[in-house]
Amino acid sequence: MRNLSTTSKLAIAFAVIVLTFAGASALVFRDLGVIRAAADANETSMDLTLQAEEMLTYMVEQDNAVRGFMIRGEEEFAQAYAAAVQSFAGVVDSFLAATSLPAQRERVTALAAAAAEWQTQQAEPQMRLFRDAATRGEARLMMGRMTLAKVREIHAEVLQAQRRLMEARREAQFDAIASSSRALALGGLAALLVAGVMLFLLTRLIGRPIV
Repeated sequence: MRNLSTTSKLAIAFAVIVLTFAGASALVFRDLGVIRAAADANETSMDLTLQAEEMLTYMVEQDNAVRGFMIRGEEEFAQAYAAAVQSFAGVVDSFLAATSLPAQRERVTALAAAAAEWQTQQAEPQMRLFRDAATRGEARLMMGRMTLAKVREIHAEVLQAQRRLMEARREAQFDAIASSSRALALGGLAALLVAGVMLFLLTRLIGRPIV
């Protein structure tokens, strides 16, 4: 370095500092990409979690509509049941179209199958029997055995999986933020150290004649 001109010495010092900051910036840029991807994925997961919660809401509405029909015998409850069935099917289709996870698609498909079984084996036979005065007693006996237990069990698995996924993505965001902070801190420290070393060398060498 003694044989270099002053301009070359300054250029080397500047280049080392620039490369140090460039390396730190590259790490930060990478982490920002991770944060952005995790945020976008978490937004989708939040939407899917809300849809999963709606599934149970519509099933409970169906259950309430059936019980209301069995108590009051009014057709508005049967209409409310039919509307809730359609709403449930719509949110299931929306979830299946949006999720990218085969395991969740499988769970929601199983949930839809359990709901269809409840509808065809419990809810609708009861309303059909209740419409005939001769079989209303049988319908009321069936109402005592009506349960959404299987639907609730599968639904709980769907929600639990969604929440685990969101938590994992939040942790990825936090890790990326911590990593970018470390990169900035270490990059700044390294630049200061390099600048200090180069300043020391330059003060010793810059005044020496070129041999």
